[in-house]
Amino acid sequence: MFTLSIRRLSVFAACALALVAVGCSSGKNLQEGLDDEFKWWEEPGEIEDALVSVGSAKIIGNMTAARNAAEADARAKIAQTVQSQMQTMVTNWFKEAGDNLDEDTLSSYINNEGLVRQMTDVDIVGARPVKYKQVDGYQYVLMVVEDPAQWTQFLGKSVKDQVLQDATLYKTEVMKNEFEAKMDALIQRDADKAQELVEAITGSGD
Repeated sequence: MFTLSIRRLSVFAACALALVAVGCSSGKNLQEGLDDEFKWWEEPGEIEDALVSVGSAKIIGNMTAARNAAEADARAKIAQTVQSQMQTMVTNWFKEAGDNLDEDTLSSYINNEGLVRQMTDVDIVGARPVKYKQVDGYQYVLMVVEDPAQWTQFLGKSVKDQVLQDATLYKTEVMKNEFEAKMDALIQRDADKAQELVEAITGSGD
Protein backbone atom coordinates (compact mmCIF):
# COMPACT_ATOMS: atom_id res chain seq x y z
CA MET A 1 0.00 0.00 0.00
CA PHE A 2 1.23 3.47 -0.86
CA THR A 3 2.61 5.53 2.00
CA LEU A 4 3.31 9.27 1.88
CA SER A 5 6.18 11.04 3.58
CA ILE A 6 4.54 13.99 5.34
CA ARG A 7 7.89 15.63 5.99
CA ARG A 8 8.92 15.54 2.36
CA LEU A 9 5.49 16.59 1.11
CA SER A 10 5.59 19.60 3.40
CA VAL A 11 8.95 20.66 1.96
CA PHE A 12 7.94 20.78 -1.69
CA ALA A 13 4.47 22.13 -0.90
CA ALA A 14 6.06 25.08 0.87
CA CYS A 15 8.31 25.66 -2.11
CA ALA A 16 5.38 25.65 -4.50
CA LEU A 17 3.44 28.31 -2.67
CA ALA A 18 6.53 30.49 -2.29
CA LEU A 19 5.98 30.89 1.41
CA VAL A 20 9.54 30.20 2.36
CA ALA A 21 12.88 31.69 1.41
CA VAL A 22 14.02 31.19 -2.16
CA GLY A 23 16.23 28.16 -2.51
CA CYS A 24 13.89 25.20 -3.03
CA SER A 25 15.24 24.39 -6.46
CA SER A 26 16.81 20.99 -5.98
CA GLY A 27 15.20 17.76 -7.07
CA LYS A 28 13.00 16.99 -10.06
CA ASN A 29 10.75 19.62 -11.58
CA LEU A 30 7.17 18.83 -12.54
CA GLN A 31 7.89 18.07 -16.19
CA GLU A 32 10.70 15.68 -15.29
CA GLY A 33 8.55 14.13 -12.58
CA LEU A 34 5.78 13.22 -15.01
CA ASP A 35 8.10 10.90 -16.91
CA ASP A 36 7.09 7.30 -16.24
CA GLU A 37 10.73 6.46 -15.61
CA PHE A 38 10.26 8.35 -12.36
CA LYS A 39 7.90 6.47 -10.07
CA TRP A 40 5.87 9.44 -8.81
CA TRP A 41 3.24 7.11 -7.32
CA GLU A 42 5.89 5.78 -4.94
CA GLU A 43 7.90 8.93 -4.19
CA PRO A 44 5.78 12.07 -4.71
CA GLY A 45 8.12 13.95 -2.40
CA GLU A 46 10.81 13.84 -5.08
CA ILE A 47 8.83 16.24 -7.28
CA GLU A 48 10.03 19.67 -6.23
CA ASP A 49 8.57 23.08 -7.06
CA ALA A 50 4.96 22.02 -7.51
CA LEU A 51 2.12 21.68 -5.03
CA VAL A 52 1.11 18.11 -5.74
CA SER A 53 -0.35 15.10 -4.03
CA VAL A 54 -0.77 11.47 -4.94
CA GLY A 55 -4.12 9.81 -4.28
CA SER A 56 -4.78 6.11 -4.32
CA ALA A 57 -7.70 3.69 -4.31
CA LYS A 58 -8.03 -0.07 -4.51
CA ILE A 59 -9.45 -1.22 -7.85
CA ILE A 60 -12.61 -3.22 -7.22
CA GLY A 61 -14.25 -3.95 -10.57
CA ASN A 62 -15.18 -0.45 -11.74
CA MET A 63 -12.21 1.52 -13.07
CA THR A 64 -14.12 4.80 -13.15
CA ALA A 65 -15.03 4.43 -9.49
CA ALA A 66 -11.41 3.69 -8.62
CA ARG A 67 -10.23 6.82 -10.43
CA ASN A 68 -12.85 8.95 -8.73
CA ALA A 69 -11.88 7.58 -5.33
CA ALA A 70 -8.17 8.16 -6.00
CA GLU A 71 -8.87 11.76 -7.07
CA ALA A 72 -10.92 12.37 -3.93
CA ASP A 73 -8.05 11.02 -1.84
CA ALA A 74 -5.57 13.32 -3.60
CA ARG A 75 -7.80 16.38 -3.15
CA ALA A 76 -8.17 15.66 0.55
CA LYS A 77 -4.38 15.52 0.93
CA ILE A 78 -3.97 18.78 -0.98
CA ALA A 79 -6.59 20.44 1.23
CA GLN A 80 -4.63 19.43 4.34
CA THR A 81 -1.41 20.82 2.91
CA VAL A 82 -3.07 24.01 1.72
CA GLN A 83 -4.57 24.61 5.17
CA SER A 84 -1.14 24.34 6.75
CA GLN A 85 0.39 26.69 4.20
CA MET A 86 -2.50 29.12 4.57
CA GLN A 87 -1.94 29.38 8.31
CA THR A 88 1.80 29.87 7.78
CA MET A 89 1.23 32.61 5.23
CA VAL A 90 -1.32 34.50 7.34
CA THR A 91 0.94 34.26 10.39
CA ASN A 92 3.84 35.72 8.42
CA TRP A 93 1.70 38.51 7.00
CA PHE A 94 0.47 39.51 10.44
CA LYS A 95 3.99 39.55 11.82
CA GLU A 96 5.07 41.95 9.07
CA ALA A 97 1.96 44.08 8.59
CA GLY A 98 0.31 44.04 12.00
CA ASP A 99 3.17 45.16 14.18
CA ASN A 100 1.05 47.88 15.79
CA LEU A 101 -2.05 45.73 16.28
CA ASP A 102 -3.02 43.40 19.10
CA GLU A 103 -1.38 40.03 18.49
CA ASP A 104 -3.93 38.01 20.46
CA THR A 105 -6.81 39.48 18.46
CA LEU A 106 -5.07 38.92 15.14
CA SER A 107 -4.45 35.27 15.97
CA SER A 108 -8.18 34.57 15.84
CA TYR A 109 -8.11 35.17 12.07
CA ILE A 110 -5.44 32.56 11.45
CA ASN A 111 -7.77 29.69 12.41
CA ASN A 112 -11.02 31.11 11.07
CA GLU A 113 -13.01 27.96 10.22
CA GLY A 114 -15.09 29.62 7.52
CA LEU A 115 -12.00 30.91 5.74
CA VAL A 116 -10.24 27.55 6.05
CA ARG A 117 -13.17 25.77 4.40
CA GLN A 118 -13.37 28.40 1.69
CA MET A 119 -9.67 28.37 0.88
CA THR A 120 -9.34 24.59 0.81
CA ASP A 121 -12.33 24.17 -1.50
CA VAL A 122 -11.36 22.24 -4.64
CA ASP A 123 -12.57 25.02 -6.94
CA ILE A 124 -10.47 27.62 -5.13
CA VAL A 125 -7.41 25.42 -4.89
CA GLY A 126 -7.72 24.61 -8.60
CA ALA A 127 -6.36 21.09 -8.38
CA ARG A 128 -6.58 18.83 -11.41
CA PRO A 129 -5.41 15.30 -12.21
CA VAL A 130 -2.46 15.17 -14.59
CA LYS A 131 -1.31 11.57 -14.46
CA TYR A 132 -2.77 8.12 -13.69
CA LYS A 133 -1.07 4.82 -12.91
CA GLN A 134 -2.30 1.33 -12.02
CA VAL A 135 0.01 -0.74 -9.83
CA ASP A 136 -0.69 -4.00 -7.96
CA GLY A 137 -4.46 -3.57 -7.92
CA TYR A 138 -4.41 0.11 -6.99
CA GLN A 139 -5.26 3.19 -9.01
CA TYR A 140 -2.98 6.18 -8.42
CA VAL A 141 -3.47 9.75 -9.54
CA LEU A 142 -1.11 12.72 -9.52
CA MET A 143 -3.01 15.91 -8.64
CA VAL A 144 -1.48 19.34 -9.19
CA VAL A 145 -2.43 22.85 -8.05
CA GLU A 146 -1.85 25.01 -11.10
CA ASP A 147 -2.27 28.61 -9.95
CA PRO A 148 -0.84 29.29 -6.48
CA ALA A 149 -0.50 32.98 -7.41
CA GLN A 150 -4.24 33.39 -7.84
CA TRP A 151 -4.85 31.42 -4.67
CA THR A 152 -2.45 33.68 -2.78
CA GLN A 153 -4.25 36.80 -3.98
CA PHE A 154 -7.64 35.36 -3.05
CA LEU A 155 -6.46 34.38 0.42
CA GLY A 156 -4.83 37.73 1.02
CA LYS A 157 -7.89 39.73 0.03
CA SER A 158 -10.18 37.55 2.14
CA VAL A 159 -8.03 37.91 5.25
CA LYS A 160 -7.36 41.61 4.75
CA ASP A 161 -11.04 42.43 4.27
CA GLN A 162 -11.98 40.60 7.47
CA VAL A 163 -9.33 42.37 9.52
CA LEU A 164 -10.20 45.79 8.12
CA GLN A 165 -13.81 45.33 9.23
CA ASP A 166 -12.73 44.86 12.85
CA ALA A 167 -12.85 48.40 14.21
CA THR A 168 -11.49 47.27 17.59
CA LEU A 169 -8.03 46.69 16.09
CA TYR A 170 -7.30 50.26 15.09
CA LYS A 171 -6.76 53.22 17.37
CA THR A 172 -6.63 55.62 14.43
CA GLU A 173 -7.54 55.67 10.75
CA VAL A 174 -3.86 56.09 9.98
CA MET A 175 -3.10 52.72 11.62
CA LYS A 176 -5.81 51.10 9.53
CA ASN A 177 -4.48 52.59 6.31
CA GLU A 178 -0.92 51.57 7.15
CA PHE A 179 -1.99 48.00 7.83
CA GLU A 180 -3.89 47.81 4.52
CA ALA A 181 -0.96 49.19 2.55
CA LYS A 182 1.48 46.76 4.15
CA MET A 183 -0.84 43.80 3.57
CA ASP A 184 -1.33 44.73 -0.09
CA ALA A 185 2.43 44.85 -0.60
CA LEU A 186 3.01 41.50 1.14
CA ILE A 187 0.19 39.78 -0.75
CA GLN A 188 1.54 41.02 -4.07
CA ARG A 189 5.06 39.98 -3.13
CA ASP A 190 4.04 36.40 -2.40
CA ALA A 191 1.74 36.21 -5.42
CA ASP A 192 4.58 37.37 -7.68
CA LYS A 193 6.89 34.74 -6.21
CA ALA A 194 4.28 32.06 -6.78
CA GLN A 195 3.74 33.18 -10.37
CA GLU A 196 7.47 33.17 -11.08
CA LEU A 197 7.66 29.63 -9.78
CA VAL A 198 4.78 28.46 -11.97
CA GLU A 199 6.41 30.02 -15.04
CA ALA A 200 9.73 28.39 -14.20
CA ILE A 201 8.01 24.99 -13.99
CA THR A 202 5.90 25.29 -17.13
CA GLY A 203 8.36 27.28 -19.24
CA SER A 204 5.75 30.00 -19.84
CA GLY A 205 6.15 33.76 -19.48
CA ASP A 206 9.21 34.01 -21.76
